Amino acid sequence: MNVEPHKAYNAGGKQALINGISGNNKRYGDKEWLGFSGDDVEITIDFENPTEINSISTRFYNGNGQWIYAPKEVTLFFKLNDGRTILSKTKIETNNNLVKTIIISTKEMIPKNIKVDYVKITILNYGVIPDGKQGAGHKAWTFIDEIIVQ
Repeated sequence: MNVEPHKAYNAGGKQALINGISGNNKRYGDKEWLGFSGDDVEITIDFENPTEINSISTRFYNGNGQWIYAPKEVTLFFKLNDGRTILSKTKIETNNNLVKTIIISTKEMIPKNIKVDYVKITILNYGVIPDGKQGAGHKAWTFIDEIIVQ
């Protein structure tokens, strides 16, 4: 990770993102959710051996009343074992769901039988909370849960 989670929301450490345990769907304070205060987050998953992948998914908490906003966009950068790279941007729909799940299929991006050396996930902070909302004028928090690579 390019930045450490805020000390108040880092009980599980960075391993919480890949330990196979999802955070609570109704609260963000458990050890599975990692919280970042206003930072853009970059996470690199470096596979020990080139790995064939079909999808990547993760979840974001979206508790706007607590100044927590899901990002508007997530970027994936794949380094393939044949030397090529692929960049994919995924917009995240704005709605009031408390937990936002994104699933990104790589089947059409990555040619069949090509494996991935590593993937870099860039999560841009939502930005400044709009006027009229709780926390207006402050940068939003980002809370991320389990990253699942299949």
